[in-house]
Amino acid sequence: MKIVVGTMNIAKLQAVENAMARVYADDKSMEVIGIKVASGISDQPMSDKETIQGAVTRAKMALKE
Repeated sequence: MKIVVGTMNIAKLQAVENAMARVYADDKSMEVIGIKVASGISDQPMSDKETIQGAVTRAKMALKE
């Protein structure tokens, strides 16, 4: 299973890998892949709304890639 995450941030990729390893403990072929995508927001979001908007945008862009 490949899990594509719209970030190259090592800490975020490790967090996803740790979480998915717990959810899919029996799947030894799981692979977390980071890709660089635009979030459509500033580098430092100033509100929860902006943070969520950036996360959704990155997920959609990662899915397209």
